Amino acid sequence: MSKRMPYLDSIRFLACTWVFINHFFDDMSPMYLMLWKIKPYSYFLGGFIGKVGVATFAVILGFLAAKSGAGKSKSFLRYTVNRYIYFLIAGLLAGVLLMCFYKLAPANMWVMQADFASLSLAGAAKLIVSDAIKLGCTIYETFWFIKPFFYASIICFILGMFDVTIIPMLILDFILYTTGQGWIAICTFGAVLYRLVESGILSSFLDKRYIRIILIAAAVVILKLFPEESAVTYYFDGIACTIFLFVVFHSSFLQKILTWNKLNAVTKNYMAFLILHRQVFHALSALINGRFAGILQNPGWMLAIMLLCYIVTVALSIPFDYILNSLYKFACRVAKLIPFEKLESRAEVC
Repeated sequence: MSKRMPYLDSIRFLACTWVFINHFFDDMSPMYLMLWKIKPYSYFLGGFIGKVGVATFAVILGFLAAKSGAGKSKSFLRYTVNRYIYFLIAGLLAGVLLMCFYKLAPANMWVMQADFASLSLAGAAKLIVSDAIKLGCTIYETFWFIKPFFYASIICFILGMFDVTIIPMLILDFILYTTGQGWIAICTFGAVLYRLVESGILSSFLDKRYIRIILIAAAVVILKLFPEESAVTYYFDGIACTIFLFVVFHSSFLQKILTWNKLNAVTKNYMAFLILHRQVFHALSALINGRFAGILQNPGWMLAIMLLCYIVTVALSIPFDYILNSLYKFACRVAKLIPFEKLESRAEVC
C-alpha cells in the first residue's frame, strides 16, 4: 500500500467543508435546514447531515492509526504520547483563538460554553490550559470529538499492531457501540477497512466497475434510511462512509479525481479548518449582522456571507496549520528525550 495517499486529505477536507455548511445553517440561518426535510430538496439532501462529514473523518482516522500500528515504525507509548501532544496543542490554540474572537464579537459567540467576560486574563489562561490537558470541550463545544478520537486512535493502533483479524474487530466495534462509545466504534470501522484493504480479500470482487457502483449506491441508501440525528444514525453513517472509502481504495479513477496536487496547501489543513470554521463565521457574522439587521434572512446575502466565511477560514487555516504543526514537531522532539522504546523493551523482558 502506498505510503502517500493525498486523496485522503482531499476527502477529509471535503468532509470538513460539509460540516462547515451544516454548522453555518444551524447557527446562522436554521430555517434553511428545512431543505433537508421538505420535498423535493429532501430527495437530494435527506440523510446527508453534518455528522456524515465527521463520520468520514473518524473512519479515516481509524484507518491511518491501524496502518501506523501495523507498520510498527513507532512504539505504542511514543505513538500515544504524540497523539496526545497533537490534540493538546490543538486544544490550546483553539482556546486562545476563541478568546480573541470573543473579544471581537462577545454577543455572538454562543459556541463558547465558558464565560470569558467574568474571568481575568490569568483565569482565562488557566481554564484554556486545564481544558486542553483534559482534552475537554468546556470552552469550545465543537471540540467534543477530541477525546473519543484520541482514545479511538490508540485502540486502532493496537488493533493494527497485533494484526487483529476482521471478525474480532467487528465484535469489538459492536461492543463499543452498545456500551455508548459510538464515535470510537465508528473510528474502529477504519481499522476494519485497513485490514480489508491490506489483506486484499475482496480486491478481485471490487475490480468490477458495476460492483463499485452498486456499493456506492448502497452507501447512499444507508444514509437515506437514517435522516434524523441520533446515535443509530451516526453509526450507520460510519458504515456508509466505510463502504465509500473501500470503493475509493479500489478505484484509480476516484483516487485520480480526488488528488488535488495544486490544492495540497489547502487540503492538508483539514484539522485547522475544523478548528477555525465555527469561530470565524460567528465573529464575522456578528460584525456584519450588527450593522445590517436581518441580513442573514436574505438568501442571496446569506450565501455571500457563507462564501466569505469559507474563504476567510481557508485562508486562516494555512498559517494556523503551520503554527499547529511547528509546535507539534517541536514538542515531539522534546518527547524523544524520553526513551519509550527502552521502557517497552524492559516491560517485555519482565
